Formats: sequence, structure tokens, C-alpha cells
Amino acid sequence: MSKTTVASTGIDLSDTFAFTGTVSGLGLNLLSSITISDGDSAVAVNSVLSSTYKTFLMIGTGIEIDTDDNHIRFQVSTDNGSSYVTSSIYDTQGTGYNAGSAETPINQTNSAYGVIAGYGNQGSAAGETTSFELWMANPSDTTVNKMLWGHQVSQKTNGTLLDADVGIMIEQTAAYNAFKIYPSGGNFDAGTLKIYGAL
Repeated sequence: MSKTTVASTGIDLSDTFAFTGTVSGLGLNLLSSITISDGDSAVAVNSVLSSTYKTFLMIGTGIEIDTDDNHIRFQVSTDNGSSYVTSSIYDTQGTGYNAGSAETPINQTNSAYGVIAGYGNQGSAAGETTSFELWMANPSDTTVNKMLWGHQVSQKTNGTLLDADVGIMIEQTAAYNAFKIYPSGGNFDAGTLKIYGAL
């Protein structure tokens, strides 16, 4: 197949281009896109975490919960979502900030879930949403515990912004191929979840 070399000055995109086929070699590849529906008790992402990628990025956007003062939890699966690991293997550390001061820092060890967003203070009124990014390294590696890290912003029950970082360690060396997110109370109202594989 012949190739065309493009000069470093770039491409003029003022014309209309029609792209076909698959683009490879990029840093992130979209693997799954899920629209969260009103009344969903959980969002499962099955058969996505594979040895094809070393690192995965999960992006949650505009996620709403229908009950005040809750947060978003995370669990992994070793059997493509047939069951989820609920043993006490999740450690979560994080600090949130609201109005310039520390807010509900997380210091959670030996739990049955990881905490990725909301920090227990997310509001449920219209427009009170959470958005987050969460990275996961080496889910298919059977020699190491799994590390996750991320950042989130939430609107609290009093309408103010909560900005927080989070780190999670899964104290188990099993290979994981699926995960789910779910609220600590109530159900989801809306939002989107996208999963990317990082080369």
C-alpha cells in the first residue's frame, strides 16, 4: 500500500474529509461508550479490560444520582461481569476541597469497594452532577496489585463545587476483565461513561 507523507507544516482542514478504515497508533483508543439511563442501579463494563492495553482511562461526564449525600463506587470482575469482587481488597485515599478547605478526606482500607467520585456529598437536584477521570494500570497482570488514580468534580447538596483527587489500590493480583460503577445510595439519573485503552 502506498503512503503519503505530510509535511510538518500540517494539513489544511478547511475542506471536507471523509475518513474510512481504522486509525491506529494514537495514544488513546475508544473501547466503549455508555449512556447512563434514569433508574440505572449500576453501570457494568464487560469484556473491555484486556491484555491489549497496559492502561485504561474511564471518563464519566455529567453523572447524576437521584438521592442526596452519596458517592460513586467501583468494583472489578474476573469473569466478564458475571460476578464482582466484594471481598475487602479495596483501599481508597483521597482529599477533596470545597471553598478552599479540605472536605471529607477519604482514608478507607480493606473495603468491599473503591470510591471514585462524590465523596458522600453529591447533590441530587437538577444540574448537580459529577464528572471524573479514572486511570487503571495493568488489569491483566497477575503479578501485581492494581493501582488506580484520578480526579473528579462534583456539585454538593448545598450547590457548591467539590474538587477532589483519588487513588485506589486493589490488594489482589488476579486479572480483571470487567468493572462496574454504582451509587452508594439510590440510582443514577443520567450521564455518560467512556472507556479508552492507552497504548
